[in-house]
Amino acid sequence: MRTAWLVVALLLALDPAASSQRLYWGVIGGTGLTPDFPRYDVSGPADAYGNPAYHFEHLPGGRSLIFGGLLEVQLTPTFAIEADVLHRPLQTTIVYAQFPASGPSVTTTNNYVAANTWEFPLMLKWNLPPLATRRVRPFLEGGVAFRTSQDVGGALPSQFGLTVGAGAAVHLGKLWVAPTIRYTRWDKETFFPPYPTKGDQVEFLTSVAWGTGSDPLHANGHRLGLGLLGGTSLLGEFYYPDSGVKERIGYLAGASAQLELRQGLALEIDDIYKPLHAGDFTVLTWDFPVQAKYHVAKFGRAPFVEAGPSFRVAGNFNGYNPSHYGVTVGAGAQTVTRGVRLSTALRYTRWAKDGYPYSLPPGVNHDYERTNVNAVELIFGVGLPQRRPDRRVLQHPQGRERSRPDHSHHATALRRRGLGHA
Repeated sequence: MRTAWLVVALLLALDPAASSQRLYWGVIGGTGLTPDFPRYDVSGPADAYGNPAYHFEHLPGGRSLIFGGLLEVQLTPTFAIEADVLHRPLQTTIVYAQFPASGPSVTTTNNYVAANTWEFPLMLKWNLPPLATRRVRPFLEGGVAFRTSQDVGGALPSQFGLTVGAGAAVHLGKLWVAPTIRYTRWDKETFFPPYPTKGDQVEFLTSVAWGTGSDPLHANGHRLGLGLLGGTSLLGEFYYPDSGVKERIGYLAGASAQLELRQGLALEIDDIYKPLHAGDFTVLTWDFPVQAKYHVAKFGRAPFVEAGPSFRVAGNFNGYNPSHYGVTVGAGAQTVTRGVRLSTALRYTRWAKDGYPYSLPPGVNHDYERTNVNAVELIFGVGLPQRRPDRRVLQHPQGRERSRPDHSHHATALRRRGLGHA
């Protein structure tokens, strides 16, 4: 399901208009316009064991502050893909009152963060025609959102949702500021917690981003390609699948940088967020593959092979301690369509054996639950190509741009032979 959404987004992004790719990166922040939790209350009378009557209220807390970063790849003048990383604490208030028969009532109020969540929206943006000022461009967006949580206290937020939004980007040269209204419908929470979160969320966000040019980027004289990654795991993430741990197919998302070393050979470094899902808990991991990538051909849909070390950091352990390094090999194909670099790859990673989650006395050794040392992933990538411009852009007398092949080297050769004009 999640892979299908990504494929649909890539297909819709192939607009027949001329390409003008840019990469935007920046910050995004705002607040929730709806409460994080619905109102819930329960009352009970005094019982025969001497417990007094009580009234318990679980109330919506203050509005959540949302803050994070964004990366956007402009695929065509009309379509773009944006990936965000957002931190959002879910706040709530508990009011508990007791009514003793022989004295005054006692009321306690507790305001606290029920869960610290990280949200990862992946959006397809449709840029509408600019307004009269030409600097303001409205847009519509839609896509999927993933969510993980830490430091949970009585809440178990669902991990998948659908998101739509609308906004307008004010362009100030390479900088744009874009206020946005978003609506997210989160999936129903599978394991009903004591305090379910509110599934319908409306947010007001403002992003500030800086855009790179459409020309290829360079680092120390080598061409650099940037992009986004998404995909899914094809194997279970835990070593003991028969121990009662109910696994779910995991997703992954992140960013990629590809540095061309020489013709056909590149170095790719990825930053991939990959939560390891079980039925009622998640182990959070960030993978950093460093791959030497060899392209078999230059034209058409060029196949490639890749290999290199992978590094990993983890959090929200839940009794696990994922290893920190492994070796990755893969193969796939890459093509450039209308100025957009698209790739598909199948990767296999062999991780080192996990360490013990707890300290043990000297000489004590026993087996323990751990993550799977074998990982197979299907990965899709989209980004700016590593191409060198081979056509010179000239200005038309009426202000329109046109291009023609660059024959300056031929003219230089003729002049050297005395056959051309000085």
